[in-house]
Amino acid sequence: MSISAAELPIIATTWILERVGLARVLAFPDEHVLPHEWMVGETAERRLQHAITDQALLALKHIVCGVDSEILRVELDDLWLQFEVGLPLGNVSRRLLEALDFVISGPRSEEIFGPAGISVPSFGRTFSDVCVEVVAILGRLLHVPARDLIPTLYSTADARPLAPGMWRTSMRCLLLRRASLLPAGVLRELVVLARTAGVEPEVVGRVEAYLECGPPAGAEMLAEPIPGHPAFRFCVDRITEHPGAPQLRSDIVELLSDREAHVTVLLADGANAVEVGSELGISVRTVQAHIRSIYRKLGVGSRLQLLARLTGGGGE
Repeated sequence: MSISAAELPIIATTWILERVGLARVLAFPDEHVLPHEWMVGETAERRLQHAITDQALLALKHIVCGVDSEILRVELDDLWLQFEVGLPLGNVSRRLLEALDFVISGPRSEEIFGPAGISVPSFGRTFSDVCVEVVAILGRLLHVPARDLIPTLYSTADARPLAPGMWRTSMRCLLLRRASLLPAGVLRELVVLARTAGVEPEVVGRVEAYLECGPPAGAEMLAEPIPGHPAFRFCVDRITEHPGAPQLRSDIVELLSDREAHVTVLLADGANAVEVGSELGISVRTVQAHIRSIYRKLGVGSRLQLLARLTGGGGE
C-alpha cells in the first residue's frame, strides 16, 4: 500500500490484487473486495483487467456469504463469456473459473473435477494455485455427503495448513449454505466447530435457534436478514416447495450430497432428466451423472427401486 497500483508492472499487480482480494474475502467478507481507490491513475486496459479479477473474487465472496446459487450461475456465465471471447483476464485462470463452477455444480468443471459429490479435487505442487485450492476446498466441503462432513473437515485441515481466516470462512460458509439441509446431529457438531473457529455469533445463534424450532418455522427464521451482517444470508432449502414431492428420510439424506438430495426429490416427483436439468440449471449429462451416483449410494438400479427405497420398501 506504500505505492499505487499504477506504479507496478501489470503482471505483478494482477497477481497481488488476486491474493490481497482473497485475503480480504477470508478476513473481511462484509467489505468491498478491491476498493476502487487502489487503482486510481491506471489506464483503461489495466482497470479492465482488475475489474475481471474483482468480478471473480466477488463470486467467491458471494459463495462464502451464502448468495443463492442461481445468482452465482449468472455471475459465472458472464465471466465464462468474457473468457471465451478472449477479453483480457489478468490473473484469472480457467482453473479458477472451473473451481468456482465446481462449487455451484456447474457443467463446465466436470472435465477437471468430475460431477460434484463424486470426485474430490487434488492438486500437485507444480501447478498449485492458492485461489484455486481455496475454492476447491470449499466445493469439496459443500458437496460431501452429510455423514462424511465432519470427518472431511478434520482430514482437510490435517492434509494442509489452511490460509488465515480459511477455517472460520469454511465454517461460516457451511452454516450459511447447508444449515437447512443437514441432519440435526451433524449440524450441532458443526455449530460447535463454528463457534470455536470464531464464526460471527449472530450466524451461530441463528443456527442454534433453527435447531430449537425445527422446520418449517426454523426455515422461515433462517431466511430473515442477519443483524449487523447485511452481506450474509442463509440458503434456505426449497425442495419442499415441489408439489407432491416426498420428504426424504434422514437416513437417505445422510448418504447423499445436497445436490443429489435435490435431484432425488425431483426424480421421485416424476421429473425426467431433461426436466431435472432445466429445474436446476445444469446439463442433462450432469443430471445423468448425479443419477448414477444416487443409484450407487442407495443401492438401487432403477427409478422403481429408487421409489421403493425412499418409501422404505427396499434397500437397507
